[in-house]
Amino acid sequence: MPQFRLNSAEDLEKFYQLYFYAFNALDEPSWRKYFFERYQHGLIYGIKQGEKLTNGLYSLPFKVDFHGTKYLMSGIGDVATAPESAGQCGASTLLQAALNEMSANKVTLSYGALH
Repeated sequence: MPQFRLNSAEDLEKFYQLYFYAFNALDEPSWRKYFFERYQHGLIYGIKQGEKLTNGLYSLPFKVDFHGTKYLMSGIGDVATAPESAGQCGASTLLQAALNEMSANKVTLSYGALH
């Protein structure tokens, strides 16, 4: 089974750059600080073509209390695809990899964030 988890500082920087490229956003120092602080607590998934990161997503693990019962939960967000890689099922592949890992870790709930 392919490994899609990204763990290196170099890969995190590539994901940051992909985010701005995919969403046509402006890179600002305050956003960079927020981004990297938030990602210290999450799991990053990605697909590379050579050295280039073409797809990525972020999964943030939590514990939630739902009517007195505690559940493991993971929030999915920042699903990004480079425009030239659109339509190649990269985002679907990463989402499936994240859901498979959540299932293996007994994560009961998953929420998605719309951008």
